[in-house]
Amino acid sequence: MDFVYQVALDALEEKQGGVCVVMDGKVTAMVPLPIAGLLSDKRVHEVADEVKALKLEWRQAAPSPLWASTSSRCRSSRISG
Repeated sequence: MDFVYQVALDALEEKQGGVCVVMDGKVTAMVPLPIAGLLSDKRVHEVADEVKALKLEWRQAAPSPLWASTSSRCRSSRISG
C-alpha cells in the first residue's frame, strides 16, 4: 500500500496539488489544482471534464480507491471505501 501512496503523492507534487485516483500502481485520473492545492488555472469546462473522468475512475476503483490530495501547505492521503 505504501507504494500506491507514493505514486499518488509523487504525481500530485509534480502538478503542485490536486486530486487523483491510483489503480494498479498508476495514476488513472487526476484533477490538477496548482493554486494552493485548491484551485485550477484552467477554464471551468476543462476542469469539469477532468472531474467527470476522475469520478468514472473512482467508481471503477471501488470498493477501495486511493484518494490523495496535496497542497503547497499540507499533504494528506486516505483510503476511502
